[in-house]
Parts: sequence; structure tokens; C-alpha cells
Amino acid sequence: MSTITLEQWVKRIEDIEKGLPGYLQKELTRVGLIAEGKAKLNATTRLRVRTGHLRQSIQHKVKPDGKSVRLVLRAGNRTTVPYARIQEVGGEVRAKSGGFLRIPLKAAKTGAGVDRFPGPLRQSGVDFHVRESGGRLFLFRSDQEGGPPWYRLVKRVRIRPKLFLFDALKDARKLLDPAIRKQLHASVEFGEDV
Repeated sequence: MSTITLEQWVKRIEDIEKGLPGYLQKELTRVGLIAEGKAKLNATTRLRVRTGHLRQSIQHKVKPDGKSVRLVLRAGNRTTVPYARIQEVGGEVRAKSGGFLRIPLKAAKTGAGVDRFPGPLRQSGVDFHVRESGGRLFLFRSDQEGGPPWYRLVKRVRIRPKLFLFDALKDARKLLDPAIRKQLHASVEFGEDV
């Protein structure tokens, strides 16, 4: 059995501490890739995917955090996926300035389920008129007398939380060594948080 001096022991501990951030970085990158894959799968199964922009925006990052390392799972950006946060945590969407939100019905959607007139209707070149039915308001195309309603008008819509990022991070976190898991700071971010 070999013996070491106190100075040698301290040096070994220092060498281990120097290598620890690199090990953590590597381990969190591995788990981050798994979390990213799970989040993309969750987004596919829990949301009605039309364009795939939200799913494509999901990514992980391993960031230095003082003497430790932090795992971040993020989604969205301000321009193409501003709805990432509300899909993750839920909430209420209200019509601006006292107007109405228009919910596309079957007649207003393409085969892929995308609204045929995503911009303002006044710019579409098609005339619509409002009709009430059963206490609800609907938009009908003016040139289709007796045709189906195209949109339902509502003041607000409640979005249920989907937790596609949070659940993926929680599941992937279980794959870490318990000693690392206790020290891990993991978080979810959205495009507007950057």
C-alpha cells in the first residue's frame, strides 16, 4: 500500500475538481440531447402540428453557471414561434381592443388544417358576413349563400398547458447519476426570454 503526502492528496482533489466541469458538460450534453428528442416527440403528440415550426425550434443548451453547469431546454422565437410559451404553460388568449378572435372551421382550412386566410380578412379579397346561431357568432362567405360557416368568433380562448418541454426535461433528468441530479440546475426557456 502506497502512502501519499497531504500535498499530493490536495493536488489529486484539485485535479478531480478541474475535470468535474468537463464531465458535467459531457453528461449534461448527453442528457440534453435525450431531453430535446423527448420534447420534440411530445410536441408532435400533444399539439396539432401544422407547420412544424415549434418542433423545429426546440433545442437544448448546456451553460456554465458559476462553478457548475446548467441544462436548458428551450423553444420558440419571436418571429416564427411566438406561441411556444402559451402552448407549454397554458393561459388565455384575448381579442385585442375589444374585437373578436376568429377560429377557423372546416370550410376555412386547407387539407393540412391551415387557415386559408391567415392574415386580415379585409386583405383576402373575399367578403364575409356575420350571422348569429344559437347565441354564437359565425362568419360566412358572402358569395356562398346557404354555405357552411367559415369562422367562429369568440372574445377569448383558453389554452390548456401541454408541458412538452417540462415533462421531457423531467424524464431525461432521471437518466443522470443521482449525485449529479442533486446538483443540476435545469430550466425551460422560450424565445422571448433570450
